[in-house]
Amino acid sequence: MGKKAEPVTLRVERDGRELWRSSASGLRPLVEAVLTVGEGLRGATAYDKVVGLASAKLLVYAGVTEVEADVASAPAVRYAERAGLRVRAVVVTPGILNRERTGLCPMEVLALEVESPEAFLRAVARRLGFAEGGADGTGKVG
Repeated sequence: MGKKAEPVTLRVERDGRELWRSSASGLRPLVEAVLTVGEGLRGATAYDKVVGLASAKLLVYAGVTEVEADVASAPAVRYAERAGLRVRAVVVTPGILNRERTGLCPMEVLALEVESPEAFLRAVARRLGFAEGGADGTGKVG
């Protein structure tokens, strides 16, 4: 028997071609996609299991035009719609909670504190331990 495949938590594609796929949790896979694929994400469609304000800001920065989600927060939907990112979610919730479910997710708090998507990408990349300067410059962090 083979190892059971992990469920996909993030998938990004454009014109029927997969650009990025991950089974990892949290915001890290999306940050990695933005830093690695960079401008190549413009005009893409994404599936992200959970879309909070943090994800929405990164998707807008990357130029993704549509995202499908199992769960999205109301602030993420409002932000995305104002920025031209179409969001389709199974469930819209008031906010994205931390893992202990005792308050907002720390990345959501950071997204509320940092206005611009570019500044947010820099802040979240630093917080997640990505090297200053991004992957190969395509993500323009630093």
